[in-house]
Amino acid sequence: MLDTKIYDYIDSLQAINNPLEKLEKILKGCIEFFPFKRASIFAYSPLNYYGEGIMQIDHGRVTSMSYIREDVRKIPPIYFSLKNNQPHLIKVDPNGQNFPLRYIQKFQLSSLLIVPISYKKSVIGSVLIDHYNENESLEKYDSTMLYHYFQVAAEALYPASSPQKILSRREREVLQRLSYGYSLKEMADKMGISEYTVRDYLTSVNRKLGTRHRAEAVGVAMRKGLIR
Repeated sequence: MLDTKIYDYIDSLQAINNPLEKLEKILKGCIEFFPFKRASIFAYSPLNYYGEGIMQIDHGRVTSMSYIREDVRKIPPIYFSLKNNQPHLIKVDPNGQNFPLRYIQKFQLSSLLIVPISYKKSVIGSVLIDHYNENESLEKYDSTMLYHYFQVAAEALYPASSPQKILSRREREVLQRLSYGYSLKEMADKMGISEYTVRDYLTSVNRKLGTRHRAEAVGVAMRKGLIR
């Protein structure tokens, strides 16, 4: 489960109309909320297997990566990550045995975390991360929260067609926590709100989904893909 401030950050993407500006803010969130200094975001087509660079953030500076276009089938670690829709961490071989030597040399790569981005179960891109905070090891990093961040953020790129917009982010968060077995008090404490506000969210959820009680709301939300 992501922190409330991260959900609020993702919600703010809805006010941005330019897709590239949205992507830039998503990438900046990767640096703001997670312990990284450099990350690059790529688009991916599962039809032709090509990945295309969009932008990179390096110590707060954003630059274009549009000069990169690769068939990911020729880069096994990336192909594995995207094909299986799961994060993948590699120790980069300095001789280019598991990653293109030109990129190893250009970006001085030693280890690399590959995080796929998916929308409606289809992988649409990836983020490559290679600079962790000082005195910490990328190899020991648990990428679960980061993976979830990019999956949730991807929904903001398609606001018109996303069924997620039936409910607000906060309403979905309450339902998700409810499905995990949280009590009203536990949800209130975790979200920094009162139990009365949690009840208000649940009342709104039942009204929007046409359900009569919390258990039914959770079931309907799961079937609609509103929560996992």
